[in-house]
Amino acid sequence: MSEQNNYKSVGWQANKAVAIAAVIVLLIGLYLIWQQVTQKPPDKIYQFICIRPDGTLERFTGRRNSKWMQEVWKGHGIGPGPCPEGEGEAYVAAVCPTCGHTFLDRPFLSHLPDELTHSSCPNCARLKAQMAEEEKEIKTEGDSSPSPD
Repeated sequence: MSEQNNYKSVGWQANKAVAIAAVIVLLIGLYLIWQQVTQKPPDKIYQFICIRPDGTLERFTGRRNSKWMQEVWKGHGIGPGPCPEGEGEAYVAAVCPTCGHTFLDRPFLSHLPDELTHSSCPNCARLKAQMAEEEKEIKTEGDSSPSPD
């Protein structure tokens, strides 16, 4: 009879270990979910272009969670935010992933020069146009060669 009690005891211990492991896994899962829900978004770094009253441009970088950045983001629904140092207007800048050129990516900036407000990179557009022009020149040079008659 004692042998049968030993089997029951071993079975109970195995079930107890599985139950403890399940509770631990459940607690870890709940902790990870809680951490994702309460975690702040990463503090990304953004590029800005500050346009001074005299027309000069300055580039700045800023962290989204900084006080100055929050001022700039407030203005972007309707217009520019303040520059971090001195007078002027600050705009979020786009950085072309192809060539690294920084330009303003805001269609509502109609009072600014065109080269600053394109929604696609003006540097890449200029390079594409230049390459197309060179291809035309190469084709016209090829067409003007004498025919072998």
